[in-house]
Amino acid sequence: MLGQLDRVCGGTLLGWARHDRASLAPVTLLVLADGELVARVLANAYREDVAAAGHGEGRHGFALRLPRLAPGTVVEVLREPDGAALPGSPFTLA
Repeated sequence: MLGQLDRVCGGTLLGWARHDRASLAPVTLLVLADGELVARVLANAYREDVAAAGHGEGRHGFALRLPRLAPGTVVEVLREPDGAALPGSPFTLA
């Protein structure tokens, strides 16, 4: 999987994901907190930087408002259905 978990900013998880260089289909991602599913997100938002880097038309971004999670929570972002980890995942909330 191509992509990057960019950062958590103000409780919002930001990044982009693409199946591979050949696929333009959007990627569905699972977000786990300490191993428990807390959200699903479709990586289909336009990002100019992703388009400029040559990733299709750039429609591989996502922004997801996380539920309130305690510091120290381990957050994983995985591709559905195969569970491949998004680069930058997992991470621990500060």
